[in-house]
Order: sequence, then structure tokens, then C-alpha cells
Amino acid sequence: MNPDIDSGLKSDLLDDFFAEADEHLQHIREGLVLLEQSVGKALPDLSVVDELLRSFHSLKGISAIVGLAAAEKLAHAAEEFLRHLSRGKSSLSSQEWDNLIASIHNLEQVVVAFRQ
Repeated sequence: MNPDIDSGLKSDLLDDFFAEADEHLQHIREGLVLLEQSVGKALPDLSVVDELLRSFHSLKGISAIVGLAAAEKLAHAAEEFLRHLSRGKSSLSSQEWDNLIASIHNLEQVVVAFRQ
């Protein structure tokens, strides 16, 4: 985080970040539960994919604002896969599913570590 930011503003910004991050992480977990039904299918549920895309994109953005590069990069990678999935350029194999699950676990760990 930028050291030139006033400490009161920094505290408020971090409070907002953690509240929003928690919401996005929860939406991602819920979306992944729904997306699991698409593993191995030719066409995933695009409404679920779109919701996940938005959540990962938003998490990426707020992570960039607070300078949390690790979360930004993880969210970006998941977002890119989901974008390919939504355009039919990728399919949701069990390996890709495992990668998405790993990404949410890693994102949660990064946010928890940043909070501490």
C-alpha cells in the first residue's frame, strides 16, 4: 500500500477492502459449487461463469488498489480461464475444476495473511 496515504484513510480503505474481499470470496465459493455441475460438459452454465467472472474481476481490482499483488495475479489467472470458458475456448475438465478450487483457497489464504 502506498506509504504516502494518510493512516486514517489507509485504515478505512483496508476495512473496506476486507469487507468487499470477504463478499467476493463468498460469491466465488457459492458460484464454484454451482459450476461443479458443469465439469465434463460441453457447455458450462454461462450465467454462473459470468457471475464468477465478475467476482474474480472485482477481487482483482480491489486487490490492485491496496497493493496486494499476489491476490491480484491469482484472481487475474482465474478470470482469464473463466473468460476462455465463457467463449468456448476451454472446457471445464476435472483438472481445471481443481485449479479453480485451488485458486479460491489460495486467494483466501493471501487475504487472511494480508489481514494479519
